[in-house]
Amino acid sequence: MAYKSLISFVVSEDGLDTVLDAAIALAERLDAHLEVCCLAVDSTQVAGFYAGAPAVIFQESIDALQTQAEALREVVRTRLNGCPIRWSTDDVVVPMGTIGSYVGLKARFSDLVLLPCPYGDKGGPQDELVTEAALFDGNAAILVLPQDTTSLPDIRRIVLAWDQSEEALHAARAAMPFLERVWFNQFHIQRP
Repeated sequence: MAYKSLISFVVSEDGLDTVLDAAIALAERLDAHLEVCCLAVDSTQVAGFYAGAPAVIFQESIDALQTQAEALREVVRTRLNGCPIRWSTDDVVVPMGTIGSYVGLKARFSDLVLLPCPYGDKGGPQDELVTEAALFDGNAAILVLPQDTTSLPDIRRIVLAWDQSEEALHAARAAMPFLERVWFNQFHIQRP
């Protein structure tokens, strides 16, 4: 069992370099494919438009968000070009109420979700929504980077919380590649 497909969701350029550096390093270390989804979150309340409000207002908002998502994707592509990994990007405008559906669906088709810390100076409400969606709707292993990390930490210890539940079993199975890596490295055992 190994992580062969990684996915990361980004909503702004704040902290982007840290997330991409860690994602690139992890994808290279695991020989995995990296997908970066660039999201522009639509927080427009459609119900808030008064009767007869022109649809042009709504369309202008969507167009601006699409431009924002495409610009973020180009920043990501520029950073990933020339990296020694397999990668792809996606850009999408997501209504705030459907972040869970989109992130959950994309995460289900990946082995590991790599996310920035949603709290602190660089995180915002959209980062929190993406993290919660990945946790509760994604059904995939998730690695949330520490807040002030500059690179992917070398994982030497893993704490496994166990209560004999289905959730604990699922989490342990999802973390198995990390558990194996730490085990083999700790005891200097050659992998079969």
